Amino acid sequence: TLSRYIPNIFLILWRYGFDAVHLRFWLDKKLSNFARIYDYQENGQTFNTVEEFLQMLDQDFYTATRVSFRKYLFEKGFHKKFINEIAQMATLVNYDQSVDAINAFP
Repeated sequence: TLSRYIPNIFLILWRYGFDAVHLRFWLDKKLSNFARIYDYQENGQTFNTVEEFLQMLDQDFYTATRVSFRKYLFEKGFHKKFINEIAQMATLVNYDQSVDAINAFP
């Protein structure tokens, strides 16, 4: 209900700042860039390497395969508390790996 929703928003903002909002915009941009794959497929575009493919979609995608998720998020401006509590939970639940053990691309 709305009576619980608004206080929860304030609690999230108090604990994590605007990292949750930042995450939303960042994910939207990344998903939009990844969706460009359909344009390349439709036009018959091919790639010689995975690196070339990832860089064509978004230069940052290839970079993300080379660093831990923790380092990547920190470099993108996310705070330590958000990484330790939210990102860590998500990677443990979805991949059974910590933010230090998984690369930033998944």
